[in-house]
Amino acid sequence: MQVHDRSKLIQTFLKYNLIDEFRLKIFPGVMSTGKKLFIEGKIHSSLNFTDSKVSTTSIIVARYIPDGEIKTSSFDLNNTKETENK
Repeated sequence: MQVHDRSKLIQTFLKYNLIDEFRLKIFPGVMSTGKKLFIEGKIHSSLNFTDSKVSTTSIIVARYIPDGEIKTSSFDLNNTKETENK
C-alpha cells in the first residue's frame, strides 16, 4: 500500500506496528514551508536504512524499515556506509 500526504493515517499505522517499510522519495529543491510527514508529539520510531537508488533526474528513493524505539547517536562522517547506485 502506498500512502501519499496522509500524516494522520501514517500515525495510526505506526501506533499499531503496521508498517513494514518506508520508501522516502527525496526531490532536489529547497522549500520554506510544507506539510510535515511525521507530526511532532506523535508516535516515534527509529528507522533502519536498507537501500537507496538515485533516478536520472536526481530523485533519491531511500528504503527504511522500522527499528523500534528512538535511538540517539552521533553523526560521524568518517564512519559512514558507502552505497552503490543501482
